[in-house]
Amino acid sequence: MQKPTLQVIVIDPFKKEIRYDIVQNPKITKNYLSFNDEIYELMSGGPIEVDIMEAAYLQTEDAQNRDCIMVDEHGLFNDIAEQQFFVVDGAYPQPLAGIGVVLGTDKAGDSSETCLTLEWFKERIKFYNFQQLKQIYG
Repeated sequence: MQKPTLQVIVIDPFKKEIRYDIVQNPKITKNYLSFNDEIYELMSGGPIEVDIMEAAYLQTEDAQNRDCIMVDEHGLFNDIAEQQFFVVDGAYPQPLAGIGVVLGTDKAGDSSETCLTLEWFKERIKFYNFQQLKQIYG
């Protein structure tokens, strides 16, 4: 039986925190617009409002459900002085900008809970500002 809510992981480089949050399960409510609004609200919890998102699929054996991080598609075009970044060590090849929301994807392509844990992310996430990234990546 499916649950009416999904547990997601929020990666917030502005607060330098990784936490669980709850959103409605769109497969149960049949309201994908409201579900998207909830994800946008979580992603806009920092100083930058997000108006378009994209999925960054994690590339690791641990991500069995095709786990992805929803991120701001325009994250690299925002005010770089205000933007914050994070890297998922060993699971995604480049830095991601802004607040990320981690979801799983089921066989039908619908959003589901991630199979990865908060602890898994805490072991792999590194937070950076633009100047730090510039020193590392040139």
